[in-house]
Amino acid sequence: MTDIEHFSWQDHQVIANALARYCHLIDSGRVARLFEEIFAPDAVLDYGGEPLRDPAAQRALFSIADGRDDVTAHFIGSIAIEGHGAGARSVCYFQSWRWEPECAIFGRIRAADMVGIGQYIDEWKRTDRGWRIAHRRLEPVGGGPLALGRPLEVVGRLYADRVRGDGPAR
Repeated sequence: MTDIEHFSWQDHQVIANALARYCHLIDSGRVARLFEEIFAPDAVLDYGGEPLRDPAAQRALFSIADGRDDVTAHFIGSIAIEGHGAGARSVCYFQSWRWEPECAIFGRIRAADMVGIGQYIDEWKRTDRGWRIAHRRLEPVGGGPLALGRPLEVVGRLYADRVRGDGPAR
């Protein structure tokens, strides 16, 4: 149910562009800008497990890519956006490829360590700085450790540790 009076085609385009911008910012290692340009200051991030409300914990989630442009590649598609006044909801599929920083010694062109496939389900709010994600839920639908760049059990353990917050930041 779209509230046409308050949600324009331009709003739709701004949100779609922000989703693409999210991918570009994380893949180019500009993690701090995710919290300036994409997420609301009080955003909740639910990537599985306990939803993250604390900004420090949210930044730690993305720390693997902070300052690096050689560890992730994100792709989104099938974007559906519904507006409702000062809010909106978007759903899109994503594919995220990951290369562990420890394997950078093998060069930029190397086998990927894991791929994630799923949906981002986002609740947006209109702020004085524009549209921002207020709540993101990640719903995995496939993928996982590829074990192309390192042994499967090592990648699985690294990923599980990072999701729990026990693993190395970089």
